[in-house]
Amino acid sequence: MQTFYVDDIEVRPVIADSTPPVTTAALNPPVPDGPGGAYNGPVTLTLAASDSESSVAQTVYSVDNGTTWSPYTAPLPFGKQGSYTILYKSTDLAGNAETQQSVSFSLAATVTTVSLKDSAGQPLVGGVVKYYDGSWKDMGTTDASGQVTKALPERSYIFSVTYLGTTKQLTQNTSTGPASVVFQTVKAKVQLKDSQGNPLNGADAKVYAGGNWQTMGTTAGGEATKELLPGSYTFGLTYDGVYKEKAQNIGDDPAVVFQTASVLIQLKDAGGNPVDGGTARVYAGGSWRTIGITAGGEIRTELLPGTYTFGMTSGTALPNISKDIGTDPTVVFQLP
Repeated sequence: MQTFYVDDIEVRPVIADSTPPVTTAALNPPVPDGPGGAYNGPVTLTLAASDSESSVAQTVYSVDNGTTWSPYTAPLPFGKQGSYTILYKSTDLAGNAETQQSVSFSLAATVTTVSLKDSAGQPLVGGVVKYYDGSWKDMGTTDASGQVTKALPERSYIFSVTYLGTTKQLTQNTSTGPASVVFQTVKAKVQLKDSQGNPLNGADAKVYAGGNWQTMGTTAGGEATKELLPGSYTFGLTYDGVYKEKAQNIGDDPAVVFQTASVLIQLKDAGGNPVDGGTARVYAGGSWRTIGITAGGEIRTELLPGTYTFGMTSGTALPNISKDIGTDPTVVFQLP
């Protein structure tokens, strides 16, 4: 059993909290910057509540004239053209509720977003975006998010993006459709295959875009790739010193296929019999290259279609033969 003395008891007055909290609203920008007292947009609304006696329990807001209320947790962004009236109020821990307050403002434009994505849907940096509104106007360059945003009055616009020197356009009416425009690239694949359809490595690929040649890389697994806006391009391929070009619309087919021909080089004696041990060569890309030694009187090599000069040595050098292997892939040397 404990004993308490009067001196041990502290009497404190209990103060009843009957005062509701006070919530203030702040807009950013603080002053309208558009026509007729409107904002060009976007606008951010920040709510701040205080209570002098007990702590604030919750702040809520409504964007539909009080039909539904949502807890306020962070500043509220507004980016669509139109007039807004936002209701808000707070309650404290003592249960006191503030009379609802309101803030009204208008936006004269809608935040419009132009996106540039690759073939896998990932954002692309460096797309230069413009829009046509009586004249072409700069909108910006896509950043790490692959996007550019600008507040524009709702109506029809032509948007353009220039990427790696190539420009594409899209028309969008932001008053009737989404205030967003998406441009997407195609993964162009330059492929090199042999005469049997097997992939060949080691070819250097490039593409002509925006008025200049751009490197695509060296074929690995038989192909080199690059993200490009849909359209027609000229592709170049160098293999074993020989260069070929091909024009193609990658919007229709992104696979640009180069294929070699199987060249048969034969060495025969005066009677037409096969001769082994002859050394075959080909002049390609500005220099002679050894193909190999004939076995069973012949040897094969893969070359891009075109005209080549072939050489053969069998004890002595035989006269060179120039031939278009795209027309006839068989080259015959005969000993005198």
